[in-house]
Amino acid sequence: MDVEVTEEAQSRICRFSSLNHKFVDLESRIEKLTDALRTLRDAQEEAMIVVDPSDIMLKIGECFASADSDTIEEELDRQIAAKEAVLAECRDELEATKKEMTELKTKLYGEFGDRINLDKGVRLGPSQREEGKKETGLRPNTRACQQERESDIGRKERQERECDKIERETSP
Repeated sequence: MDVEVTEEAQSRICRFSSLNHKFVDLESRIEKLTDALRTLRDAQEEAMIVVDPSDIMLKIGECFASADSDTIEEELDRQIAAKEAVLAECRDELEATKKEMTELKTKLYGEFGDRINLDKGVRLGPSQREEGKKETGLRPNTRACQQERESDIGRKERQERECDKIERETSP
């Protein structure tokens, strides 16, 4: 049984695919930022309870420098605020991505029913994919999906550079 896949449906499938990649990347980024925040907060707590302030060193790039406790506290506060801002941005973007994915999922399942699988974590082997193509007749326009993914890869690389820059600026 062949199913006609319109250009509009193909576009929605590719958009969903790119959003899914973005969703996974954002989840990973949020996890890393959460870990970095936890580390900064731990450092902040340690700095508060240290007996001799001269025991604390501030990491600047690859070097460590002595600094007074007020400077260290201010720097940790600044870094925590910066990470929290980026984390909030990522969470907002994740929610927006999730919302758009849900809308697309609803449309695509409405159009294709059980002949399309958009659920996370389901990976088909090559033979299963071929069987699926034979059974459903769905053959995605791989060129369109590839172009969509390439634009997302460029966006992802820009996000990673931005994240790296923030981490360099805010690393303890």
